[in-house]
Amino acid sequence: MKPTPVINDSHRLLFSSAMFASGWFGLSFSFPLLATSFHYGYSFTGFLGLMGSVPFPVIAFIYLRSNSTMLRYGRLMPFFILAILSALFVIYSKSEFIEIIILADIAQGFWWISMEISLNLISGSNNAEKYSVGWGIPNAVIPIASGFIIQYIGFDALFIVATAFFLLGLLFIPSVQVEKMPEKFSKVKKRFVIPLLFAGVTAGFLYYVFVPVLRNEGVSYGIIGALVSVYSISSAAGYILLNFLRNLRVRSYSMLSSIFLLSAFFIIYTRNPVFLVLILIMVGIGASIAMSKILAYISGTSSPRLGVFYYETFFGIGFTIGSFILGTVYEYVGPEYVSILFLFPLAYIFYELADHFQVRPASV
Repeated sequence: MKPTPVINDSHRLLFSSAMFASGWFGLSFSFPLLATSFHYGYSFTGFLGLMGSVPFPVIAFIYLRSNSTMLRYGRLMPFFILAILSALFVIYSKSEFIEIIILADIAQGFWWISMEISLNLISGSNNAEKYSVGWGIPNAVIPIASGFIIQYIGFDALFIVATAFFLLGLLFIPSVQVEKMPEKFSKVKKRFVIPLLFAGVTAGFLYYVFVPVLRNEGVSYGIIGALVSVYSISSAAGYILLNFLRNLRVRSYSMLSSIFLLSAFFIIYTRNPVFLVLILIMVGIGASIAMSKILAYISGTSSPRLGVFYYETFFGIGFTIGSFILGTVYEYVGPEYVSILFLFPLAYIFYELADHFQVRPASV
């Protein structure tokens, strides 16, 4: 049965997404840098990334049986919890900041999952686009702003700003009321969703391993934030440009995303600013293809709850690999072995090419 939205909260969705994303991207930008300032290694900063990614598939699984009450609290409570936790960071001690980070990671997972499932249950038009713009712009802007705030004012100022964003977000909570949640169904071919895993690997490594690496090499917080923003801005640009390109088969998008994400292989071997920027632009575009066109494929072939579960599981597993596993490999085995693991998209490309030209499947 088709859900019946009764409250026109489409514009509140936009502002709610923007406030939450601004607070969260600022707060989470500090996590690996805090750990690095306390002289923790890459395996530990990667562990923090794991703590941020594990909640997504777990919460998405829980929400396979979600109802309107669960969705309502999932949209509301994370703002309260994260506002409190952001304020607590101002008075944290070295022995307490880990626990606060873990609680924050769990809280944020409920918001993203609840919002993604709720998109087609909120009245108004273009809800997915409003949601994407709401979190996409902060994703591009907040890292560089956070870097310079930390560099010139300090971590505490960033925590106060994040607290303010979360409190402001409480003013824009969108409401939904449905008679019945959509039934679960799925026709997803999981092989075409694998690039979401590659995108997660790249993002996890960038935020929780490469950022600490740059900091340990003496790169300033401002420059680190600028480099992260290059990745985010190229992703945002990719989302926009993809709307003007003619639609391809999902196999083509999966291979194209993998080709761009393959450029992460070179990030281990250069510190040349020009090359780093080019690499980050490439992987940002690759991530945008995976997180837009492949997500659209999932959305079109499964119910909202199951689609979110697929999306968050593949991306979450990838983020765990990129942060914790690659962080451990980088610290205890060597950077060159990390670069080898970045060649998995190449294996995927060869597999799809071989399958396509050997036995042509039905059009997808």
